[in-house]
Amino acid sequence: MPYNYRKNRSKASSSMARSLINDISIRHQVRGRLRLKINKVFYKPVIAYRIEEGINQLDGIKTTRMNTNCASLIIFYDVRKLSVDTILKEVRGLTKTAHLSEASTRSSIECCSYEKLNNQSTIRKFGTFILLSGYMVYVHVKQFFFRVPILQTPFSTVSIVSTVAALPMIRNAWREAVYEHKFTINQFLSFALLTTIFTGNALTALEIIFILRGGMLLEEFVAERSRKAIRKILEISVKNTYILVDGKEKETHALKVKIGDTVVAHTGEKIPVDGRVLQGDAFLDESLITGRSEPVLKQKDDQVYAGTIVSRGVLYIHAEKVGSETYMARVLKMVEDSLGNRAPVQNVADELARKLSILGVSVTFLTFLLTRSLSRTLTVMIVMSCPCATVLAASTAITSAIYSAARRRILVKGGIHIEHMAHAKVYCFDKTGTITTDEPTVSKVIIKDNGISEKDLFKWAALAEMHNQHPLAAAIHKRAEELDVISQTHRVCEFFPGRGVRSEVDGKEILVGNLSMMKRYGIDNEYYQNKAAELIENAQTVIYVAKDGDILGLIGVTNSIRPETQRVIKQLKDDDVNKIILITGDNEPVARKLSQTLNFDSYYANLLPDDKGNRVKEIQSTGEKVVMVGDGVNDTLALSISEVGIAMGAGGSDVAIEVADITLATDELDQILYLRTLSKKTLKVVHQNYWLAVGTNLTGVCLGAVGLLNPVMGGILHMVHTLGIMANSTRILRS
Repeated sequence: MPYNYRKNRSKASSSMARSLINDISIRHQVRGRLRLKINKVFYKPVIAYRIEEGINQLDGIKTTRMNTNCASLIIFYDVRKLSVDTILKEVRGLTKTAHLSEASTRSSIECCSYEKLNNQSTIRKFGTFILLSGYMVYVHVKQFFFRVPILQTPFSTVSIVSTVAALPMIRNAWREAVYEHKFTINQFLSFALLTTIFTGNALTALEIIFILRGGMLLEEFVAERSRKAIRKILEISVKNTYILVDGKEKETHALKVKIGDTVVAHTGEKIPVDGRVLQGDAFLDESLITGRSEPVLKQKDDQVYAGTIVSRGVLYIHAEKVGSETYMARVLKMVEDSLGNRAPVQNVADELARKLSILGVSVTFLTFLLTRSLSRTLTVMIVMSCPCATVLAASTAITSAIYSAARRRILVKGGIHIEHMAHAKVYCFDKTGTITTDEPTVSKVIIKDNGISEKDLFKWAALAEMHNQHPLAAAIHKRAEELDVISQTHRVCEFFPGRGVRSEVDGKEILVGNLSMMKRYGIDNEYYQNKAAELIENAQTVIYVAKDGDILGLIGVTNSIRPETQRVIKQLKDDDVNKIILITGDNEPVARKLSQTLNFDSYYANLLPDDKGNRVKEIQSTGEKVVMVGDGVNDTLALSISEVGIAMGAGGSDVAIEVADITLATDELDQILYLRTLSKKTLKVVHQNYWLAVGTNLTGVCLGAVGLLNPVMGGILHMVHTLGIMANSTRILRS
């Protein structure tokens, strides 16, 4: 996400937060009892629930009672423990937090109460619609089969039912006018329906309300189904687990597990926490995290994640992250938050809907002035007063795209990245772990004739790299294990991104890194210059190992190129990508040879993390949108600056999850092609939806104005074209 986008969004959030404080007032106060008016909870049960839940955590609160119908919160408290000022301060903070995060759905573990509340609301709406449907059937059977006339006076049964059915719309219109100080189509529509009822056309009004409420219920159902589908893909859903207490296993609810507990996971059980293995070994199904189908062996000190399943074995796990802090819970929250991260194409939809609403009011009045026909006027009003199909044109397509990506273990943090992915003409790729495999191997070892053995060299190198997670460090660890090098602890360890590592072991200074690292500490490398050049010419990465100011030897490391890399680059070029650039911290000869082999348009070598970010900025200064593909660790700056930052193979990587705009759980470059195809298809569907929404609206207006469409048929048209847009958007789900 571009910096200015975050900045503007932050300013908007701050402005919203300031307005929240002014929306809280004391309506009644006696000793130990306080009644507050909180405008922002008016018919907002999610916000109300969060505020009430939070205020009950205060020491001194006896009971609370929230009424969203009148935006009221009654608090009974202990005056010896709490003051009114303290309560007000807490309520303001809770209101601010709850309102700013209202759009995002809770993580799989946190959202239980919200789900119950939301389900109750849906059940209530559905139940009301069923009752309304039953009454509609009764009225029409009575009228058309038994030929009994229906009384439609202002106080008849039909009029009363119609008025009650219109109440949700009337309440929304009142809230928008009184509390939000804005005029929308709801006020106009509510006025028109009430006028229709009290002018003796209650049955027509009831039919229109029935169709509109059915359409809105359908829209809510589809939107919620998409969110539930995403949650189902990623949710951890662990109810009970076992923890070790006084040497014995005790069954407990997953929500009660605390940081520091020892969790015991047996064969077939799902792990409920993120942590490290204390004891045991087992094969884990990590497909939820990495997308790989084959089980992975986990032993002592290995990292494990919530949501993974023990295929075979038993593990004793030290809980490091629980509940909403686990990796998958954070991923789930980000995916659901992303549904509120709007693409520019969605803002176009809102603007178009606003203009259609204004046009609808004008055309409705014009129709009445020209025809003097209430029926025609109502028809035009019904068709034009509900531009929700126009809004759904973009939102349903974007939601379907995010869901489709999530099914393939791809986390997309918002529609804006879907749109940028399709429009970007410059793609930048990191080298190690991105276009090459993330498992480099030691291919050459060069040691000066000074009594140092290969085993000694890897002993010092492995000690220095003990806590480093970089792929090059992994190659050193692997070779050290093969040589049976015994590791030991050290007290000092410093990382220099793009250069190497410095550590102190038994008072000795150990340096492991590239030539830049050696120069930083003034270490002479004259003896190794020619030998290092030979390794570089053969496309090997050179790692220097030095102790107390002297170079002990060189380690040459190679990475095999991913087999699909060349094909991916070619297909991107065939898909109108103007430039594909290699951006790497590796040496110039290595970068040059790799660039020529894979047919990159250009390359940048010897780059530190901040240099990579500066290169991305240079490209952006030409007006191009940039997609940066990296491993999510040393590419963080470049990933955050680019329009779309894609972290490869980042299952379990905290840095990648926080920084990248799109995170791939797997390390397959083919996913880049899939994302670009998905993005283009999504934008195509959005534009098709726009034409469908606007075209049917204008057709309905014309037919209604000349009397070829009655009000009921206008309502049916609204429902049909809404269903058409939803059906068109679901085509993305097959991508």
